Amino acid sequence: MDGNNMNYTDYNNYGSYDVAEPAAEPTVGIVSMVLGILSVIGFNIIGIPGIVAIVMGIKAIKNNAGKGFGIAGLITGIVGTLFFLSAVVILAFYLIFYVGIFGIAIFANL
Repeated sequence: MDGNNMNYTDYNNYGSYDVAEPAAEPTVGIVSMVLGILSVIGFNIIGIPGIVAIVMGIKAIKNNAGKGFGIAGLITGIVGTLFFLSAVVILAFYLIFYVGIFGIAIFANL
């Protein structure tokens, strides 16, 4: 057999290989973590950043898109929301008991 006339018909039969799917962007997880941190350090004035951080953290964990960031955002969002809710409860008790009692006492003298 001549070296120039080699049979190359089986070159495509090496089998297929799996191509890895492109990694998901961790944007949702990062945004969740940033909002969670902001809610913990005091920017959770109306409670929205903490709740959004929780929702986005759950999405990031489910989609494996920045799972570590999503877990951090979920935890910090929960902590920030708990801080917000405790502040609301403390403010409510203050308004009901302290202002209510002394407000009645002030108006009783008029």
